[in-house]
Amino acid sequence: MQLDAGLRPLKGKVKDIKIFGFDIETYNNNKNFLCGSIVGDNYTKFFTDKQEMINEFASNRIFRNAYLVATNLMFDFFGLFAIEDAIKKFNIIERAGSLVLATTYIKYSKDDYNFYKKSQLNLLKYDKKIKDISKEYYKISFIDSGNHLRTTVKSLGNIIGLPKLELSVKLLGHKPKNKKDWENMKEYNIRDSTITYKFVKFLQYHYNKLGANLKCTVSSTALDLFRRKHLYSFWRQESRDKIILSYNAYYGGRTEAFKRGLFKAENYGKIKVYDVNSLYSYCLKNFNFPIPTNSYNKKKVSVNDIESFEGMCYAELKVPDINIPFLPSRTDKLRFPIGTVKGYYDFNSLRKAMSIGYEIQNTGNGLIYENVFSPFKNMIKDLWDLRQEFKKRKDHSDIVPKLCMNSFYGKLGYNYMEKELLGSAEDIIKASDDITIFPTRSKKVFRMVTGEDSKIPSYVFPILPLYVTSYARSVMYDYFKKVGNDRVLYTDTDCIFTTRNISTSNDIGGLKLENTFKELIIVKPKFYSGLTQDEKSIIKIKGFHGTIQNYNIFKKLVASGDMKLTTKHFRKLRSAIGDTDKYVNEVYELMKEIDLEDNKRIWDKNKFDMSIQNSKPILI
Repeated sequence: MQLDAGLRPLKGKVKDIKIFGFDIETYNNNKNFLCGSIVGDNYTKFFTDKQEMINEFASNRIFRNAYLVATNLMFDFFGLFAIEDAIKKFNIIERAGSLVLATTYIKYSKDDYNFYKKSQLNLLKYDKKIKDISKEYYKISFIDSGNHLRTTVKSLGNIIGLPKLELSVKLLGHKPKNKKDWENMKEYNIRDSTITYKFVKFLQYHYNKLGANLKCTVSSTALDLFRRKHLYSFWRQESRDKIILSYNAYYGGRTEAFKRGLFKAENYGKIKVYDVNSLYSYCLKNFNFPIPTNSYNKKKVSVNDIESFEGMCYAELKVPDINIPFLPSRTDKLRFPIGTVKGYYDFNSLRKAMSIGYEIQNTGNGLIYENVFSPFKNMIKDLWDLRQEFKKRKDHSDIVPKLCMNSFYGKLGYNYMEKELLGSAEDIIKASDDITIFPTRSKKVFRMVTGEDSKIPSYVFPILPLYVTSYARSVMYDYFKKVGNDRVLYTDTDCIFTTRNISTSNDIGGLKLENTFKELIIVKPKFYSGLTQDEKSIIKIKGFHGTIQNYNIFKKLVASGDMKLTTKHFRKLRSAIGDTDKYVNEVYELMKEIDLEDNKRIWDKNKFDMSIQNSKPILI
């Protein structure tokens, strides 16, 4: 009998999964394998031959059902495996240029060192060449430490108290020329593998202590914790049409510049940056949410429904003449306009909008939820309290409850549509009708894209995370009012730039002073730089992290009005498929001219310059 789709409580003891860290070094612009190592419990092996390292993964049963972890898995995995071979033998999940997961199966028999996809084994079983997959084959999973904490090996080493070793410039990316250089390279490489291994062991220990299994990603781990410790009954998943409708009201955080130009302390006052302590966790803990198992469709939602219940619906609203509007509108980007806004909105956002002068002119279809609950309150309270307690240890264990708090809610809003997997010719033959197939430059690799009729993961309940982001935007809007709308210079999801002094708090949802600038240049959303009062340069340019190291260089480039940046990139998987002249991890340079203009709002001047400019919302 097929069970109803939905989220069920989990029982049983948490598992101590075997962990191994691995790392490789390359030369010839990352084209050639130089050496690699694998480190685990009472196990360390070093390799100077790529095939020997691959054979070790395939032949040594010590890796059975283990996590093989790299820091930057895309680099290390495709430094070992050729693209077409990997896609044929591994189930690969790749998102936003990062390799999230690669899984495969290996035969227990020592006469077969091949890797098999689960789908290949299912076919062999169908042909009666295999009796029992679980008894004849075991699984290994390659994962990225960045799935839990996206940072460098050096930073991971600092967390666990094991410093990353330095390597001379003459050896980085080059082949050692003598025994001493090889010894240095070996020690350097094994240390990186050891850091990754010990960091993930550190994570697993603390996840297990909290009551969760270590999963491939931190969001999956946090969901496992919720299901084991705080989910008390079965949540039946809503119907497909309700889930698809809910996605229309799911908006992200607000990133917006309200003033731009060069701000100096001597003529404008020091600029303070305040962050909200764990904004999304605060919302999960302190607000009520629609009970997702009990909703109904309504063709014409009324204002009374909006005021009396929770839910979401189509609405058209007249916006009051205010400088910082509240409701978002989807165009080519997320904007907050005046005029008449049209779209799907949750009832919390609509009530908030009406309270500040928005007028509902028309409504349409939507979902009504008559009952509410607070399913996340206890989990967030426990994690927040533990984090404060763990901070006193000064052993970095406080990052674990923090990771679980901050990574939890988004999993429930996973959009299963238009998700892309890479598959082989065998995969597309077996693909279901809901999958759309697209070719790539390789005749052996295909893009497989999910659609509306694809399988929906059991944990998808978009009405819950869309309420989280709605509450978060409401909280931030209240902070705007507290600061004074004319004194808010900039915002990015959970922070406010202002010249005002605001009271701070260490409590969840309170404000903390993150930085104080004596000089700051705001260009547009996710594009600013400043010099703090302790002479530290802070530079934010979306897509160009680390390109400019110094505020004065940023200032000079922006003032010139001709901002061109040359950046080094590691070639990602998709751009290397089917091109014999390109390969994964290839380092190449790209020069890009940066547009200084911001079209999310209307500015005093048509073009950016260093003078301070005010703005007003766009009219639609």
